[in-house]
Amino acid sequence: KDLPISYVIVGLSSGASGDRYLSPHPKFIELGIRASTPKDIDLFNYTSSNPESKTVDLNQFDDIDVFDDLLTEMAKINVKVIAYMAAQGPAMLKHGEASAFDHPDSTVGITTGGYFSDNSASDCLNLGAASDKCSPSVRKWVKWVAEHYNISPYNFDDAYVLNSNLQVALKHAYANIVLEYYVEKYGDRIAGFWFDQGGFANKTEIFRVIRKHNPTAIIAYASGAKIPLRNNHPATTVGSDLMEDFTFGHMTPHKGGYNPPDGCYNYGMILSAESSLDGYVYKDVSPSNDLSQATSNPYLANDFSIKYEEAGSP
Repeated sequence: KDLPISYVIVGLSSGASGDRYLSPHPKFIELGIRASTPKDIDLFNYTSSNPESKTVDLNQFDDIDVFDDLLTEMAKINVKVIAYMAAQGPAMLKHGEASAFDHPDSTVGITTGGYFSDNSASDCLNLGAASDKCSPSVRKWVKWVAEHYNISPYNFDDAYVLNSNLQVALKHAYANIVLEYYVEKYGDRIAGFWFDQGGFANKTEIFRVIRKHNPTAIIAYASGAKIPLRNNHPATTVGSDLMEDFTFGHMTPHKGGYNPPDGCYNYGMILSAESSLDGYVYKDVSPSNDLSQATSNPYLANDFSIKYEEAGSP
């Protein structure tokens, strides 16, 4: 009670990766995609150094719905939850197969659950990989999507070719298979959705799915200019709701040189909020360039200011 926050953004997908989720998904279970969702398993017995981890029957262990537990606890203290989702989906459309949690070159993923997956040379070859290294989770998902959408024959590499039939199908499947299951399951217990890798999202399908099951949920995409804050995805027609409802507000990471830990390059987000029109920001703003990519501090000028033009959708 009387907490200083009313909203919190929490990952339903595992960070920026679209290949793991904090809640069970029946399609991943059906496809035998191992360790992609939480299980009640003794990690003292099954570790990356235990070869039995790759073959143990995970179906004998109960699923754990971490995200459901979090929603329950947040509701008790009246904090609304915005679900963070990685729009690149299980195919890892942005980062590629080698970044998936169960690829042998993914050092973090392999040590945090990827070792449950059999990514041996023989298994990879059976999944159509040209080498002895692959991500079984990605390969199984892409294969199923290709079959489901009647893309035959298919070339796995086409998953990463912009607007190829396979990539279009993968984006559609992310919205209508992965996302829709969770949106329908949780309903209005989720207050909104924040989609990372917004450029890889089929926004039309995502919008339709969310409005179908949770019409009041707010939506934002991490895609477009960061500073000043603005509406990067305004409605395309007057009266249309097909847009983002809040700015994604992605901070610029600390980087040596132009954005050190004691720097102030994200200060523009504060100035944007202070310059907003009754809390609203618009597409048209000056300066119009993305200051998050500036190589010198733009806020040192005495006459610096942010101004919005009240036109179109806020």
